[in-house]
Amino acid sequence: MNEKFFDLKKERQNRIINASLQVFAKYGYEHASTDEIVKVAEVSKGLLFHYFINKKGLYLFLIDYSYRFMELEIKSEVHENESDFFALQLGILKGETSIMRKYPYMKLFMEQILEEKDIEDEMLTQTIEKYKTLYRNMLENVVYSGIKDGVNLMKVADMISYTGMGVMKKLIIEDCLDPDNYARQMGGYLIMISKLIRE
Repeated sequence: MNEKFFDLKKERQNRIINASLQVFAKYGYEHASTDEIVKVAEVSKGLLFHYFINKKGLYLFLIDYSYRFMELEIKSEVHENESDFFALQLGILKGETSIMRKYPYMKLFMEQILEEKDIEDEMLTQTIEKYKTLYRNMLENVVYSGIKDGVNLMKVADMISYTGMGVMKKLIIEDCLDPDNYARQMGGYLIMISKLIRE
């Protein structure tokens, strides 16, 4: 990547990043078209390739940028050593909502790379592993106090994550991927799950 990309005005940077996240999240690496990216971003293909050389360069930049941004945003909303499962989940939701305000498709993009089979790269592999452990590591300090016997909180966390992806995809289909709408719907699911698994 050409570091001069960061010399662009922030609004233009974000237009390119958001357009790229949107197209890659929807179509995956193989089927994502740079023609579609520049159309959505309203920039020339020459400009895009001036900064990223090719589609792979852009894709790998997005993976690294997205992971770093998400890690900072989520950790800023989750108290270190949080031991209450639902306080942790609410912090994660707050972080993800904050991410969506700036980059609506970033979370979907990062989930999509977990299934990526059309590109091999060491940095991609390493970032996937870091992303997988980002959420898992936050669960290490969770205590089961007040939780019904037999409940596996790791599996509940997976269920919440799957629900979040389902809500996002539904909002995309309905053309209303709005952070507040997402937070409202997910907040409702967290309340319901809390009632089901607490003693």
